[in-house]
Amino acid sequence: MEHRRVLVEYYDKRTPEFDRIYEIPERQKDIATLKDLVRKIFAGHDVLDVACGTGYWAEVISQSAKSVTGIDINSAPMDEARKRTYGCPISFRVGDAFEMQLPAKERFTAAFASGWWSHIPKSELKTFLLKLHRALQPHALVVFCDNIFVDGLGGPASTPISRRDAEGNTWQKRKVSSGETFEIIKNFPTKEEVEQLLAGVAVEIRWTALQYFWLLEYRVK
Repeated sequence: MEHRRVLVEYYDKRTPEFDRIYEIPERQKDIATLKDLVRKIFAGHDVLDVACGTGYWAEVISQSAKSVTGIDINSAPMDEARKRTYGCPISFRVGDAFEMQLPAKERFTAAFASGWWSHIPKSELKTFLLKLHRALQPHALVVFCDNIFVDGLGGPASTPISRRDAEGNTWQKRKVSSGETFEIIKNFPTKEEVEQLLAGVAVEIRWTALQYFWLLEYRVK
């Protein structure tokens, strides 16, 4: 699908500058809170890090987890991820996060994805979640973290929405350091939308809203 191809190319080109998003001064309080939550949530778990990118969150997870396995369709960011220092056994592999085709023998006790939910078209979310859940042990823990749209009042604004399609997906135009511009799906779901989507497939749903990020926790039903 075209939106997937564009997303893959965008993140491949963005690899050298990707971690700058975690250096924005106004977001440091939120990021510190998220790090504390992630370390606490994943203590003792075998974690699947979906669309792991440069391993920024894998490094945090590894400080308390039993093991971490990161998957990403692009090899360039994972080359950067391998340069980090981790606190538990960790491995990385090339894989399509949309498809979640993992060996059946690998059943993780938990899964994590940062900045990934927002890139999945609304019509594909339910299918994606079912594929993800099949890669996990029964009653596994699942955590998603993503951006809240900020209009710029009292802080730095989010990238403007460039359009909204017939399905209700919102899109943004993103420029990388090479000067190339990509239009990618970037949705900003509400708590109510997420809870409705998870009805029947998840239990113990918890939603945490910060200023710039939201964090979702649940267990597979």
